[in-house]
Amino acid sequence: MIGISVGVVLVACMSSLLPGVWLVVLMLLVLLLFQAIFLIKNNFSGLLWQILGLLVGLIYASCWGYYQLAQQLPTNPQRHDVTLTGIVTEVKLDSDLLSRFVLRVERVEDAGSSVSITKAELAWYQPTSVLVPGDRWRFSVRLKPVRGFSNPGGDDYKARQLSRGIGAKGYVRGDAVLISTATAEPIARLRYQFSDWLSRLPVSSRTLATIKALLLGDKSGLTDDDWDLLRSTGTVHLVVISGMHIGIVCLLGYCLGFVLQWLISKVCCGLTDIRAIRVVLALSMALLYALLAGFTIPTQRALIMAGALLLPALLHIQLALGQRFLLALALVLLFQPLSIYQPGFWLSFGAVLVLLIALQPGTGAVRNLINAQWVVFVGLMPLLLFWVGAASVIAPLINLLAIPYLTFIMLPGTLIGAAVSAIEPGSGAIMLNSLCDLFWSSLEYSHSLAGDLEIELLPTRLPVIIAFCGALLLVLPISVDFRVFGLFLFLPLLFMASERPDKGQFNVTVIDVGQGLSVLIETETKVLLYDTGAGYRTGGSVAPYTVLPLLRHKSINHLDKLVISHADSDHAGGYPAIRHRIAIADIDTGSLVWGKKYKADACASGDFWRWDGVEFKYIQPATPWKDDENNRSCVLLVKNDRCSLIIPGDSDSGVESQVLLQYPRIEATWLVAGHHGSRFSTSVEWLQALKPESVIFSAGAGNRYGHPAHQVKSRLTGLSLSWLITFESGALILASTKNGCLTREYRAMKKRYWTAG
Repeated sequence: MIGISVGVVLVACMSSLLPGVWLVVLMLLVLLLFQAIFLIKNNFSGLLWQILGLLVGLIYASCWGYYQLAQQLPTNPQRHDVTLTGIVTEVKLDSDLLSRFVLRVERVEDAGSSVSITKAELAWYQPTSVLVPGDRWRFSVRLKPVRGFSNPGGDDYKARQLSRGIGAKGYVRGDAVLISTATAEPIARLRYQFSDWLSRLPVSSRTLATIKALLLGDKSGLTDDDWDLLRSTGTVHLVVISGMHIGIVCLLGYCLGFVLQWLISKVCCGLTDIRAIRVVLALSMALLYALLAGFTIPTQRALIMAGALLLPALLHIQLALGQRFLLALALVLLFQPLSIYQPGFWLSFGAVLVLLIALQPGTGAVRNLINAQWVVFVGLMPLLLFWVGAASVIAPLINLLAIPYLTFIMLPGTLIGAAVSAIEPGSGAIMLNSLCDLFWSSLEYSHSLAGDLEIELLPTRLPVIIAFCGALLLVLPISVDFRVFGLFLFLPLLFMASERPDKGQFNVTVIDVGQGLSVLIETETKVLLYDTGAGYRTGGSVAPYTVLPLLRHKSINHLDKLVISHADSDHAGGYPAIRHRIAIADIDTGSLVWGKKYKADACASGDFWRWDGVEFKYIQPATPWKDDENNRSCVLLVKNDRCSLIIPGDSDSGVESQVLLQYPRIEATWLVAGHHGSRFSTSVEWLQALKPESVIFSAGAGNRYGHPAHQVKSRLTGLSLSWLITFESGALILASTKNGCLTREYRAMKKRYWTAG
């Protein structure tokens, strides 16, 4: 089991899949090893079994990867206009402005042989009909390859979609014809109808959001304030359906099975062994709950873990708890080969591991409950810091009461309240509101007493591994004197090497924000953010998925200056999200309207300041354009004695000419192309004067503007200048160092087999 797990993990970390020839060789080795194991009866057979498992894991994970990649839309061309016929399997968002849904594709028309996908995630703007899971539709769509953002600290969107079998994303751009209703997907349709019925109950919006999260795994109704409260109290896991919820339902089913077993034994005295009732009922209830919650990857993982722990007893297979743990690990990795990139995988198995190590049979239930909070808090702290960047100090105390409340009162009460609402909506609503109000008011009261008591760190892998070993040592049921050594293993978390540049140097991250712009500039003690990425026309912005994870990854919770070049949404759209999360000392902008609305200062031409030996200067024309928002962009020059960077916002060649008149000897190591590579910017004269080593385009893959324009690429080619594009390279990491001006591509640094295309 260990060998299989290691083999799957190795493939998940590869930059390319094993060639077919190597897979054939490995299969032959498997056959030879299998034969050798039965011929060699000695102490080496156990090692041979692990090697055999390793080879099986490598072969299986590689074949899984090849299969999933075969279902992906080709990356060239970037857009495919096709007609899809298929069944709606999931409706993720449904409103008058936008519907987001998953289509299980049955037929592809007008595409030739290049499109072969089984699932597509689609958007339908201003939909003319209600989408219901199980209905068969025919849509005219524009498809794009699945390509997520690639930034330090960001989520691997493509790995997540690959695990779900999503081969393309796109939007409805023409005809939409309903072919038939209630064709398939009965469980998804039932979930949809149940969600619609819950929405009509006379309950508060917060109660509705809570019961949908608990029963259906739908977290969309929870507000930012709700999430902030859950994070600060360490109780996010209570409303996000995970292994704990499946475990609770398993426990309730097991207890119910025990009662049922006792009743049957009293009535049918002839039955000798009916203990299987407990396991069957526990797993059946867990399966039903997982299906109700959408059978998402976390619920699948939890269900596999529950089955691995309970089924051996049902099948009369003698496996120790440690062996069951390893069996669950191997099964989860076989079922979800890329799950190592999901925080829930590590947190789930980490929690189970420390509980198995720490809790001893024969102790009282109350003592075990208290010990469980302590060991889970200590054991998961290094993992929480790595994946989340924070761990709530008050979480053990709050969870000591909150978990029993959720287990024995709130979750069963929510199910009962929903059942009562079907008969008497008013009485059921009172019950549901009371349960949820008590839950949230208790969290708010706890938070008011304790405040934001959080440990905020973002360590790298090695300190986390060392600290986790220390946590295991601390929770071991051994003498206290020996366990104290585990505390010393937490010290590497406090003494991590700083990634900030030395005095006189600066680091730049051109963030991959799609069709927009956001650039982070760091000196030894100061931080500046130039633009915030795009806002969405349906609300929200790209910042929570790109800019904010990067800031969290760098442990930045304060900006010394924010520059909003101008008011266009693709530059200023992320501001509300950033303002909500990050303290901002000073804001400059080139937009009169935006500056007046948000009380920002003007980025006046010639303004100059020095941070830690690095010079910053606004070099746009002294007289800005009155009616052209693009040409009012702040043009920022950053330089030291070795490297320099120019960011012109959306300025066109007219602004470039005026800058050259004012600063005829200006040069740049790195140039961010104006207006994402528009043909009206980045002129030949501008390029000849600046002589940049690299020109950087911040643009989205397959964007409708055609950025970067082929005319601009031709200018660069004619001048023998190199360029990089964020949708190809991911975030661009620029560093001025004592050894020179360095440029790195984040996608190449973190290349995996699913990002190779």
